[in-house]
Amino acid sequence: MAKSYYDLFELLEDNTEADGFFRGLPEYAREIIEDRAEKIQSIKDLKDTAETLL
Repeated sequence: MAKSYYDLFELLEDNTEADGFFRGLPEYAREIIEDRAEKIQSIKDLKDTAETLL
């Protein structure tokens, strides 16, 4: 099972794969995801959220 984080910012700080994925997203998607930071608690959450935006 994937590690769970408090929010997006903790995830990005601790997980280089998630950070690289996030930095590769278009700016508009990153901004929306940052607005939902408290709901992003795993890399799966991050990828699922990004998929809905792209």
